[in-house]
Amino acid sequence: ISSDLKDRLRALSLSPDSPPFTVAEAAKITNTSQKFWRNRIYNREIKYLKIGRSVRIPVIEIVRVVTVIIPFVLDREEVEYV
Repeated sequence: ISSDLKDRLRALSLSPDSPPFTVAEAAKITNTSQKFWRNRIYNREIKYLKIGRSVRIPVIEIVRVVTVIIPFVLDREEVEYV
């Protein structure tokens, strides 16, 4: 893991060794909806773990989404379509 990514994890008070989060926990941490995370899983945009019927999201994927995907989506929303 790069030092930049470790700094971002620290900012979220998470460590790379933290256990994977449920969809509800990931939504709460990132201030997004559960549907946002379920869509990412359904479209295979993020890596996830299946534990029985439960779906878990690794910390590294949460950080990647927060630092890469969400800013990209926000940039696209600011574009004016003519």
